[in-house]
Amino acid sequence: MGPVCGREQEMKVLRYIDIGLKEGARLICGGKKLTEGDYGRGFFVEPTIFEANHGLRITKEEIFGPVLSVIKVGNYEEAVAVANDVDFGLSSSIYTRDINRVWRAIEDLETGITYVNAPTIGAEVHLPSAE
Repeated sequence: MGPVCGREQEMKVLRYIDIGLKEGARLICGGKKLTEGDYGRGFFVEPTIFEANHGLRITKEEIFGPVLSVIKVGNYEEAVAVANDVDFGLSSSIYTRDINRVWRAIEDLETGITYVNAPTIGAEVHLPSAE
């Protein structure tokens, strides 16, 4: 994991962590600026994980930092409703052995791309088309 893009972004990430705590999210790990050794010379924030209820700002806004919110849901329908209740639906991911659920998720999730049994990073190629 590398640094965030600068002091302003580092402060934004740390403000979001504070917002998460104030709104009642449970901090699982991280949550601070890294200052030990060479980390103190850059803009490093500890990887941070929250257990949060759906609807908190940290679950609905783009933080652009190492902050993850885990939201417990009761079933597939609730998971889709939570995933679709954001303004930014760039990518999604589903982990399952059920191919029917995969096709259903691809249809139900309001995102530009849905990964299957893979994380939501790395496959977006930002190149012009060859048309």
